[in-house]
Amino acid sequence: MYSKLLKYRVVFLFPALSFMGCELENPVAPVDGCDMFSFSTDSESILADSSSQMAITVHINENVGQPKKVKFGTNFGYLDSTYNFGDTPVKELAINAKNRVVKVILKSETNFTENAFITAFIGNNSCSIKIPVKWAYPEDMILTARKVKFASGTSKDSTIIKVSLFRQSGKVTNSSKVNFSIITTDSSKVQADITPFSLSKNQMANATLRRYSNDTGEFFVKAETQNNIGGTIAKTIKITFE
Repeated sequence: MYSKLLKYRVVFLFPALSFMGCELENPVAPVDGCDMFSFSTDSESILADSSSQMAITVHINENVGQPKKVKFGTNFGYLDSTYNFGDTPVKELAINAKNRVVKVILKSETNFTENAFITAFIGNNSCSIKIPVKWAYPEDMILTARKVKFASGTSKDSTIIKVSLFRQSGKVTNSSKVNFSIITTDSSKVQADITPFSLSKNQMANATLRRYSNDTGEFFVKAETQNNIGGTIAKTIKITFE
């Protein structure tokens, strides 16, 4: 989190989603939505890791009456008035205004989108702030196989190769790409292929390995994916055909 609040001049005007109008105390002449608000946040972006949170403060300008509530909507993550999100997260929320200031908390999810748009509503007027969303790459992986040793006698053997992705904090963004390949040894005559890549879901990615000959031998299956520092994580597992 950044200690200095980051302030935005908002220029995104969105139509109301599904909210009804809210009352103003001492209303004045109507103004455009983005002339009613200014926004500040406590960080520049948010990770799609289902754990990161961001505080967004809405300052209601003096050119409108004092609203009782400000309503919010988001296309990414979930909203709450505190950091203690309940068991049923929501994407739409109304929060009481106090001294022309309202704070809403955005909690991330693992489905990626390039930008989160947080929209504030007063009556039929609305305005949005754009928050960049960052990919939460894995920091480690575990590679396993449903079966690693096969007896001879059939050329239709197959097994599922499983990859589990991990981060120390939060979860890996969904649809992280994991590449699979076969590394043969000089003595192996086994003919086999594997699913070339898989996109993760809930930090898991699977591939199918198939053998097309009765030959014996061993080889290695390699799984590889991008990590959080711009490099790669790679693991191998040995598969034996006797």
